[in-house]
Amino acid sequence: MIRNAKRLLIPVLMAVSAVSALAGSVTVSSPASGATVTSPVRVVAKAYSSAPVTGMKIYLDGTSVYSTTSSSLDRSISAGAGSHKITVKGWDSTGASFSTVRYVTVSGSTSSVGTTTVSIPSNATSFNRIEEMSGWGHCTTCAGGGENAKYSMTRGQSSPSLDGNSTKFWLGGSTSFSHGLWWKRLGSSSSATHFVLDMYFRMDKPSNSQGLEFAMNQHLSSGWYKFSTQCTYQTNQWRVWDSKNGGWVGTGIPCTRPAANTWNHVTFEYARSGGKAVFVAVTLNGKKSYINKSFYPQSGGGDNSIGVHYQMNGNINQSSYTTWVDKMRAWYW
Repeated sequence: MIRNAKRLLIPVLMAVSAVSALAGSVTVSSPASGATVTSPVRVVAKAYSSAPVTGMKIYLDGTSVYSTTSSSLDRSISAGAGSHKITVKGWDSTGASFSTVRYVTVSGSTSSVGTTTVSIPSNATSFNRIEEMSGWGHCTTCAGGGENAKYSMTRGQSSPSLDGNSTKFWLGGSTSFSHGLWWKRLGSSSSATHFVLDMYFRMDKPSNSQGLEFAMNQHLSSGWYKFSTQCTYQTNQWRVWDSKNGGWVGTGIPCTRPAANTWNHVTFEYARSGGKAVFVAVTLNGKKSYINKSFYPQSGGGDNSIGVHYQMNGNINQSSYTTWVDKMRAWYW
């Protein structure tokens, strides 16, 4: 009887060993457990399994904020000041899942940006009422459209305005799809890796616009990081700029034409991480959407300058329209 019992036990142990061999794991190299970090939080992880890994996800406080079909990830995610639970989960081809948890504290003062809460540290460099500043540059040829737009920028508008002093931008002309681009250099830093742009805009004739473009940028000796984000009304979605390959990439995040003569509030969160320009999140009228796309910079050295730009795009008929910008703010750290 004892010999039979031993023979029956052998296949059971083999089965347990087979299940154990298929068990996967996730290794998180950043952030460290219990670390105090700034937002966006860089998450670097790799999934392992004896079966092929088919996907990974990042969860912030139980909510999925990023997914990939790769067995490794390197992404920066936005998180407000305070304590957070970050879970990185992986799956393999057998359907098995495995995860690792990191608890972190996001430091910095919590700045209320209208209806949006963004974690901005006390050492951040900040700029207010940027649209009222002098020294804006402008062009139509460099905007990548029909290159023959008529355009203007007029500061000091008491109405319509939210704080009594908005800036009016006008676009017209007769060449289809011609654009007007305006930019403002704010400062310089080679060490800044986090960027936030916040502003209000208003349109008189939304149906005449092909789209609007908002951006920050950082021109380093290692490359030009362009955080260009476009609300394109042709596809009704946000698109982001692939600086290295020079093309727009859809995000699938809705961005529809706003109602005429209404103020819209938009906030963009960007980062520079792993040698890439990271598009973290966009918040439009209180609705936050995580982008989490990243691209290598455009080649070419720079002077460490950091700036913003705003662009109006013309439609096929180049129908004229006006926008107003107010309470434009930016931070970098």
